Amino acid sequence: MGSKILESGKISEPDWILLQGLCRTALERYCEQSLEEIKRLVSEAGRSPHQCFVQIAHLVQQQEEEFDRTFGDLRRSTAVWRLAAFCARGLVSETELQLFSDETRDVMGSIQSVGRG
Repeated sequence: MGSKILESGKISEPDWILLQGLCRTALERYCEQSLEEIKRLVSEAGRSPHQCFVQIAHLVQQQEEEFDRTFGDLRRSTAVWRLAAFCARGLVSETELQLFSDETRDVMGSIQSVGRG
């Protein structure tokens, strides 16, 4: 089960619609996480303003690259990989993941198992 999704990358139409709706929530969560990391850097003591600025600039560059990998190229044929990226980043709650079909959840479980292995 789920191998068809892995081969094509496509999820069912209802799951695709669900993912499109969840994308805005995931985006807000991503931005919140990113801003919290910036706040943490700003609040760390023992660095000059210049050092802090350089670290923030580097973090923002990393976050932009991660943003592209997580949210870029959202199409039905790439949806399973976008959902996996959302899950890996903690942008989808377990409750939200349960709304997807059994097949899609099985694929997410397989991808997460490979990532941990």
